[in-house]
Order: sequence, then C-alpha cells, then structure tokens
Amino acid sequence: MPWDSSWDPGARASMLLGLYEQEVLEKLINRLGAVDLLIDVGAADGYYAVGSLFSKRVGHALCFEDSERGRTMIARTAQLNGVSDHLTIEGRADESFVDVIKQLKQDRKLRRAPLILMDIEGGEFELIKPAVLEDLHDASWVIELHPFTVVDGEAHLRALLAFAQKTHRVELVGTTARDLSKFPEL
Repeated sequence: MPWDSSWDPGARASMLLGLYEQEVLEKLINRLGAVDLLIDVGAADGYYAVGSLFSKRVGHALCFEDSERGRTMIARTAQLNGVSDHLTIEGRADESFVDVIKQLKQDRKLRRAPLILMDIEGGEFELIKPAVLEDLHDASWVIELHPFTVVDGEAHLRALLAFAQKTHRVELVGTTARDLSKFPEL
C-alpha cells in the first residue's frame, strides 16, 4: 500500500498486523482459493483486491471504486505489487454492475462462482435488489452493512435480509475484540 494512500494513517498498523476489519478478512480468507474472481465494490485503495491477488488466493479481481483518487491508488498499488495484469478497475457500481461481472466471467472463462465484497457506506441498500441476488445466486457475498447511514436504515436492513435469505445463506457477523497478545513485538 503506498504511503500516500487515502487510508487513515492510524489504520496502517492494524492492516499490517491483519487486525483491520478482522472479521471481514476472516470471511474472505475462508472463501478465497475456492473462487476465481474477487469483486470488490467500494474498493477504496485496493487493500483486499491487491492483497488477494498478491497472496495468489484469487486469479482475478474486479474493483468498483467511485473516487478517481481511489482508482488511481488501486492501479498504483497493483503495479507496485506486480498484479496489474490480474486486475480490472471500474468506476462507481450502479445498476449495470451485474452486467460487468457477467461479461468479465465470460471473457476470462471463469468456471467458479465469484466472491463479492461490498463496503459502500449505505449504498448497499440501493444496489442490492432481489434481481441482483438472483442474477448472482452462485456468488458468495461479504457485505458491510451500514443501516445507520441512511434514512429508515433498520427497515432497509430488514428488507435486504428478508430477500437475501431467499437466494443465499445469511450470517450476520459483528465486530469482536482484538487479541494483541499474539504479537510479541507489541
């Protein structure tokens, strides 16, 4: 990760130690290796996508990132880590993002279902609709939910969970404590 990335400098230590969004990381690690394609919606600087490519846990990553600065940082981070050839960077995910995924799967002749990571600060309630989950019924999803960022967020959350359960096994995961005792350096 370049040092001039947009991440809060205070988060860098937790990223290096594997403690940053530890619950998300654990879910990804459990699925990566079983998928050919990681789709990172709200990719920021490419932390998950580039890390997954660099560790060879996935063959290709597709990033959707709204900000131009973020897209630039993703490309730069991928280049610094030698994985640019295995990365596709798109702008904001909108209603056509399913078509982009389907086209990429077809172009790259990907056989296994993708893993979708989504962290778009409340935008998940606009983007994920029943038709999207039906179209991507074979995908595994890790979604950071942000009901506190939108009006009637709890109602949106209940609706999303209700229709997601029709096509996917749903598991809610909360934040847990971080165990620093496993780091002798600390």
